Amino acid sequence: KRSWAVGDFLDTSAAVGAKGQITHDDAAHFLTMRPHRPTAYNYTVEEAAHHAHHALDEQKAIKKALAKDHSLIAEEAKFFSIMSGPVTFLTSMFAITAAYLEVQNGWMLSQKAKMMKEDIADRDRMSHRH
Repeated sequence: KRSWAVGDFLDTSAAVGAKGQITHDDAAHFLTMRPHRPTAYNYTVEEAAHHAHHALDEQKAIKKALAKDHSLIAEEAKFFSIMSGPVTFLTSMFAITAAYLEVQNGWMLSQKAKMMKEDIADRDRMSHRH
């Protein structure tokens, strides 16, 4: 077993009782210690939410400005934004279909290999009979 010394938990430069006893103030300080703010999980989540909120505000402002802009570049941007959804869906379906066909192809090849293995075994049995 490990024995704990006062210095393991507290700053040894702090005033400790004459017999090395922890004072009430030292114990209170130890019990109320918290992680530094940047390393706390709550802080990280709050910071991410804060940045996301600002990003959303910026996106809303850009969307509002874009809705009023009827220049050729703005109209092209709107067109590509609108078309990106269906095109992404379509290409995703192609990828899913390709993956399904790959799985089916693998299953078919394994079945064919199984049949070939059985045929070879049958031929070997037939050749040993004669």
